[in-house]
Amino acid sequence: MSMKLISWPQCWLLALALAVGPSVRAADYYWIDGAGNWGTSGNWFTNGIPVASDRAIITNGVRAAPSEVLVTNTRSSFAVYLGYNPALGSAQTQAFTNNTLRVTGPAARLTVGNWLSNTGGIYLGTSKHSANYCSSNSLIVENNARLTARVVSRDTASGYDNRPVGDQLITIRSGGVLHLTQTNYYGFRVKDGTVTIDDGTVTCSNGYFNTWGTA
Repeated sequence: MSMKLISWPQCWLLALALAVGPSVRAADYYWIDGAGNWGTSGNWFTNGIPVASDRAIITNGVRAAPSEVLVTNTRSSFAVYLGYNPALGSAQTQAFTNNTLRVTGPAARLTVGNWLSNTGGIYLGTSKHSANYCSSNSLIVENNARLTARVVSRDTASGYDNRPVGDQLITIRSGGVLHLTQTNYYGFRVKDGTVTIDDGTVTCSNGYFNTWGTA
């Protein structure tokens, strides 16, 4: 009888998939390549591309190196977790840092969240009071790209959104546009983080833009 050995990243992903179990969403996609394009199916586990009903989870927990995800054309997702694995929640022990989501170029259009049900969005890092706190992850919208999101916020192990983002880097530059669609609450909250708007635009449909950090 022959046996096929699998690499440690594959073991990690298999164990994670078994622990997570079934989801009411279409799928959870885990970024596995250090740097690459969102639209390349081989960069995601399990070999596909996230769409509007899926969660995209970007960490450096697979190859133990920072990830940089490029969006260069039209893409969508229910939620993007940058530097945090929501499937692990409070069981996450590794602090994921220095990961980047870069929406770049005039053809780039990324839409995240369901504003009809006020759910989903972009979540950077975790609670500053958590043992698994993650910092220095970067969201960049540049070169006439457009990011439409229900919220840009922080996710906690208890699952709440609309919490201030802390110690993360958010940059809107070179004609980039960030449009927030959260209704009647904070669509964008930053505390102890850095927001840079350099020849870019941030707009809110019906929510609020709120910062305590450097803006």
